[in-house]
Amino acid sequence: MIEFINNGFRKSLAAVLFDMDGVITDSMPWHHICWNEVLERRGIHLSKEELYKREGEKGFTTIQNIFMDKGKTITEAEAEELLKEKEVLFHKKARIQLFSGIEDFIFRLAGLGVKVGLVTGTSMGELIKLLPSELIEIFKTIVTGDRVSNGKPHPEPYLKALNEIGVEIESVAVIENAPLGIKSAKAAGVFTIAVQTSLGEEYLREADVTVRDHLTLFSMFSNNF
Repeated sequence: MIEFINNGFRKSLAAVLFDMDGVITDSMPWHHICWNEVLERRGIHLSKEELYKREGEKGFTTIQNIFMDKGKTITEAEAEELLKEKEVLFHKKARIQLFSGIEDFIFRLAGLGVKVGLVTGTSMGELIKLLPSELIEIFKTIVTGDRVSNGKPHPEPYLKALNEIGVEIESVAVIENAPLGIKSAKAAGVFTIAVQTSLGEEYLREADVTVRDHLTLFSMFSNNF
């Protein structure tokens, strides 16, 4: 067990579940660039806010919802093709880095006996290309978009992670950065910490705690290290 401390509030934790994009990887700006490039060929422009509010969805769902919001239609075959096009472009263009200190933070938690898990809308194939193998190996559970029937904001991804990690829900925390991820975690009944890497606090109010950056997040666990 470790202690999470925030303004006098203390919570003992045996497990921490992490989102990936915007929490572990500083990847959301690249996703925005690549989504816009493929969408603008179809006459659609997407603001950062429009995309970031959808972070955590399965890619296929994101495409369907974007087209619906823009008053356009798209077939399933066209959506699949667009998704593949975006993924190819992402791997060609993106230069993904981990947020400073996050890998060390995860390894420190694991070293103290805390079970760490990863819950993301990204597919396992994509995840393997983005994260260092030694980091992937440290996670006790990895729930990717292709392992669930319902992506975020449905609670299924976090419920699956909870079942696999085998820790009482009262001693689990989720670290998220996106509204849909927060909704998913809270619907699963998990204590949720939001980091403002993509959107401001006004979008993250459903989280139990909101922090402005990773350094603030790390400081809330620093008494354990």
